[in-house]
Amino acid sequence: MSVWSAILNTVKSVSNFLGLTSVKKVEVEMEPLKVMPVTEMLCDARVAVSRAEGRRMIKMGGIKIDGEKVGSVVRDVEIRDGMVVEVGKRRIARREGGEWKVERK
Repeated sequence: MSVWSAILNTVKSVSNFLGLTSVKKVEVEMEPLKVMPVTEMLCDARVAVSRAEGRRMIKMGGIKIDGEKVGSVVRDVEIRDGMVVEVGKRRIARREGGEWKVERK
């Protein structure tokens, strides 16, 4: 008897004991949560050439994420569609469809 057969038999016996008639498999589709440091996110969004440049921009106060000013270099950001990253007054990066789109005004 294989391990999987033993597990299946155990599940069947427990379900019989509890009075369940069948065991249903439920699949839930969820987008994986992607969290990364803010400096890496700036490089990923192509608004900073390096993480060091991203740190300098944050220290100078030139970064906003969804309208909120980023005050700390040591911060993790949840990456999701629809987020907006503003660099200064003229560069804006938007996340749409899993990709970054950069606009320059």
